[in-house]
Amino acid sequence: MHTLLNTVFSALALLQDEAVAGGGAAPTGGGAAPAGPGGLGPGAMNIGLLVVMFGVFYFLIIRPQSKRQKEHDEMLKGLRKGAQVRTTGGILGEIVELNDADVVLRVADKTKINVLRSHIAGEASGSGAE
Repeated sequence: MHTLLNTVFSALALLQDEAVAGGGAAPTGGGAAPAGPGGLGPGAMNIGLLVVMFGVFYFLIIRPQSKRQKEHDEMLKGLRKGAQVRTTGGILGEIVELNDADVVLRVADKTKINVLRSHIAGEASGSGAE
């Protein structure tokens, strides 16, 4: 992933340098600053660079995180009594009651704790629970 970002930024820097240098085309007179390839000036290249950087961040950071959050929300909606779960704090227990905000877990004989539903990390891996 690191090398992909380096390649993208190197290519964009090369394009920006070419646009600032005028793209190899000689000015045709007039005193205006030379335009880059396709008539784009350095300002347009900077905007293009920002758009590409946002696209890279979206596909490498934002999109995967929102996908994980959606999967976690679906798992929380699917919780049922009797399921073995693990909390974000590492506590393993069996669901004995649940409502919209809280879950009651049995963690040992005659020991129950209330946990926020949002703090359920996922289903237990099957070891250690009785």
